[in-house]
Amino acid sequence: MRDIAIVTKLAIEITKNDDFDKQMNRALEIVGEYLQVSRAYIFINEDDGKSFSNRYEWCNEGIDSEFENNIKIPYSSLSSVLKLFEEKGRIKAEDISELPKDLAMTLKARGIISVAAYPIEVDNKLYGFVSFDECFDNRKWYKSEVKILESLSILLSNEFEKKDILEKLQRYKDDFQLFFDTIEDFIIITDMSGKIVEVNKYIIDTLKYTNEEIKSKT
Repeated sequence: MRDIAIVTKLAIEITKNDDFDKQMNRALEIVGEYLQVSRAYIFINEDDGKSFSNRYEWCNEGIDSEFENNIKIPYSSLSSVLKLFEEKGRIKAEDISELPKDLAMTLKARGIISVAAYPIEVDNKLYGFVSFDECFDNRKWYKSEVKILESLSILLSNEFEKKDILEKLQRYKDDFQLFFDTIEDFIIITDMSGKIVEVNKYIIDTLKYTNEEIKSKT
């Protein structure tokens, strides 16, 4: 029941109409504290999926931060990361020595003993991943814990996809507004009754109405 409660809490917290960065940090905090791991991260792809960087991090008490702003890690230097996500849909190890050598060496250098990571997907493509580290001992990842991490992966994927869609819509809106305002012809948008709801900048500049004045006309 506690596991269900945590997933429910996650779903509520992560979908709040709040600051996106706060939502992501809060999600890591909720799961990190519940599972009592050493660290939790969200890595996001950059350079058209050729590299990834750490965007969000949560650390347990007594654990040093590994957060590195704007540090990009090429997938070419950790090719096993993509391979594991493609073949197994996750990266999970009680002992990092079980992992491919390139990944095991990188994790060992950071003092990580156990790891679990799950993909974040947008438009059915790898967008990044969420990762949990253990630095004190070999951690067994129980089925109930895996279910929580899988649920988090799905929730994060949904939120990043929604964010991506909203950003694209805003870009389209900005592009259309620029196009709308640079045309040197009178463009008037009306509602079904003929009342003016929008005009382009050329009308305002030419007729010398204010935007509020012209919207009161038909």
